[in-house]
Amino acid sequence: LKVLYEAATMEQKFDNVINVSGNYNEVTFKDMVKLLKNTKNLVLDLSNITGMTKIPDEAFSNYYELKKVVLPTSLENISKKAFWGCEKLESLNIPENVSVIGPSAFWSASKLESIIIPENVSVIGPYGFSGASKLESIIIPKNVSIIEERTFYECKNLASVEIKGNIEIIKESAFRDCENLKTVKFNGYVKNIDGYAFFNCKALKSINLKEGLEKIGDRAFVNCKELTSLKLPSTVK
Repeated sequence: LKVLYEAATMEQKFDNVINVSGNYNEVTFKDMVKLLKNTKNLVLDLSNITGMTKIPDEAFSNYYELKKVVLPTSLENISKKAFWGCEKLESLNIPENVSVIGPSAFWSASKLESIIIPENVSVIGPYGFSGASKLESIIIPKNVSIIEERTFYECKNLASVEIKGNIEIIKESAFRDCENLKTVKFNGYVKNIDGYAFFNCKALKSINLKEGLEKIGDRAFVNCKELTSLKLPSTVK
């Protein structure tokens, strides 16, 4: 089955496998993908779309049957709520040119077990991966300087976090209720840790706070039951 639009073609390979190719147009793209919302166990290949730099806001919001997506290499921006509530999403590539992951982009993507955040990413919006409860590890690239509020809230299987760059602030509840988080590794410094940032990280055993840290907010480490000692740098005010 082929569906032709002014700029693009949507081809159905199997009952649940759809290839989209041709030139990108935001309006046309959103019209096309609306047709796919109820396709069971949807596998969507966007790798042959040309000129696509942005996934529009809420493009796949509440696509409960979306299982796998292949994104084009030209992509630079995954907009807010792009994959919000995609509860069956198991596999997705973030291309190397992406620099922005918008607010709530992967909120409640509860089947997503792994994701590689490219080095070019400098912004991950609030609630970016909140509720992605099967994620096991995250490496935050060096260009990210702010970890927004509730970015990884309730990522209940998240066990390890590595933060490559210098961080100006970890905002409120950024890692709250990451109940299996055991280690947080800072390669650079973090300047401010807001309240509730690691609240209820019950398994947290190790976090290396470096010189340059100035402030730790209220209840930032409350209920971190395995964290038996915490060495504060001399720079804390």
